[in-house]
Amino acid sequence: MVIAKLSMLLLLFFTAIGFAEGEMLGQLASPGPNPSLRYSGTNIFSAGNEGLHDEALNWYVPLSHTETAAFAATGKLGITSLQSGSPDRFYTTEVGMLYSRIWDSESKSRAGATFSVGSAADKPFHSWNETNIGSTVFYNLPTSEFSSWFFGVNYFTNRPFLNSIPLPIVAYSYSPSKSFRGIFGIPIASINWNFTEKWSLSVFTIVPWSVKTEIAYTLFGISQAYSGFDFRQQVFSQANRQNETDRLFIDGKRFYLGLRSPVSRIVFFDLSLGYVIGRSVFEGQSYFKPSGPKRYLADGWQLMWNISARF
Repeated sequence: MVIAKLSMLLLLFFTAIGFAEGEMLGQLASPGPNPSLRYSGTNIFSAGNEGLHDEALNWYVPLSHTETAAFAATGKLGITSLQSGSPDRFYTTEVGMLYSRIWDSESKSRAGATFSVGSAADKPFHSWNETNIGSTVFYNLPTSEFSSWFFGVNYFTNRPFLNSIPLPIVAYSYSPSKSFRGIFGIPIASINWNFTEKWSLSVFTIVPWSVKTEIAYTLFGISQAYSGFDFRQQVFSQANRQNETDRLFIDGKRFYLGLRSPVSRIVFFDLSLGYVIGRSVFEGQSYFKPSGPKRYLADGWQLMWNISARF
């Protein structure tokens, strides 16, 4: 259990295009036997015709599953429309594979790898410069019933920074009880703490380009009302750009309230309303190296929804 939870969080942002979150991604590190599907969407309403609309469909399909090994296919299709942009529409497509197996039956260590190919651009796969390649190789070693170490290397050609550079991952997981799970590492950290029977706190960060913190209240069963803050970027390529290493960054910070609940045995629904501040769009080689001035967008209300199913 510790292995699966640690690997789940570590691969959450490193396995697919754009570091997108998704309930199904929890299956990737220790793939389950059931297929998953998730539809998500975002609408930002702001003054000055500077809104944004985003929709995505993710899927997970197990191809082989035994007690010791698993092999699965993953994929994503998405579209992002930026009202004030030129170009104003970007498409995301990605297919990937994941293999994971018990490396040593005595220590219960697990090793595996992921590979994905895709594009996030106004003209997907227009050239090699609009093609994204991602891969993670990992090894997970339990040290006790409550703890384990994770070692890995990630390569991705569309990171907000340190693009196309192999990135080492080292993390330690400690889960002394059902009410607390902590992951402490480089460049990732996470805490999930149920500090009362009804209240819980979660913090997740990939330093320095992504932060998400949330406090939730359990209404009944696994249904929750929650409030939180997150900060992250969307990164796209533009065909025929002058500088081949430049990409387009869409940046923003969000405060939000939401509700998540199962609606049937296999379907889960999540709806949130928030307010986005510090919005900007700019081109550059990385998040910290813009090639020109940032274009700041008006703050605005944001509606987000997720519908996921596990069959």
